[in-house]
Amino acid sequence: MKVTQSMDVGVLIVSVDLEPGMEQTRADQPRRLVEVIDWLIATFNRLGMRATWAAADPVHSAATERLLASGVGHEMALSGDAGWVGPRAGRARFAQELTRRLYGSRAAGIPVTSLVPRNVEPEAHVDLLVKHGVTAVRGGTTDRRSRRSWRPRPVRFGLWEMPVAARVPGGRGWTAGYRPGLGIRRGLRRAVRQRSLHHLAVDAWQMAAIGERERRSLDVTLRAADRLRERRVLRIVTLAEMAAELSAVPYTTPARSILRPAG
Repeated sequence: MKVTQSMDVGVLIVSVDLEPGMEQTRADQPRRLVEVIDWLIATFNRLGMRATWAAADPVHSAATERLLASGVGHEMALSGDAGWVGPRAGRARFAQELTRRLYGSRAAGIPVTSLVPRNVEPEAHVDLLVKHGVTAVRGGTTDRRSRRSWRPRPVRFGLWEMPVAARVPGGRGWTAGYRPGLGIRRGLRRAVRQRSLHHLAVDAWQMAAIGERERRSLDVTLRAADRLRERRVLRIVTLAEMAAELSAVPYTTPARSILRPAG
């Protein structure tokens, strides 16, 4: 059985990077970042739309308390950069940081089970993710010309990779004929037709750096997704929820993953 056969309607996942990455230094951090994060939280809560929100340390993120108290069903995830994820960091550092961050979050009552890397892959350390109960990893941006590239990918032992179909702002799927968001809305309609997954990654820092136009376009896109949800042709879930659903469905032919299982 193919994993995509478990989807009775189209599925949307939105993952949000709450903080700038290593390449985005504190000196470059725009003053409007807090404003943009406040707007994102208010917009998702107003629509009653859940998302996966990634922070380097959810326990100390200023957004965590509001997100978990909203009642919408938001998920908190770990954001991982090259400082501790990937080949430059090494296995020992990856294990140390993963343990510290997950233990701290779970001890505080935050059930973190997803990893959201920023421009880096966990490489051969997926066995450590499985060991610590991580069930979902955000993948890189896929080739939008390939239908197979949008599928969730089983890595091993209940761990799933969710490829990104489009990024906000910029990146594949955001612009179509110089109209921001149009490509994503087309992707949502395609997900409905194909009963497939559309994973949208939102970078709060970049949104703050670019300006108001992208915020308006994202609002239009989210409201379009909400209308599809009201018609019951689209479901909106978190990374963790999608992984749990997929793990409950047997499959016989795993798709190839950009993550290399540990040997």
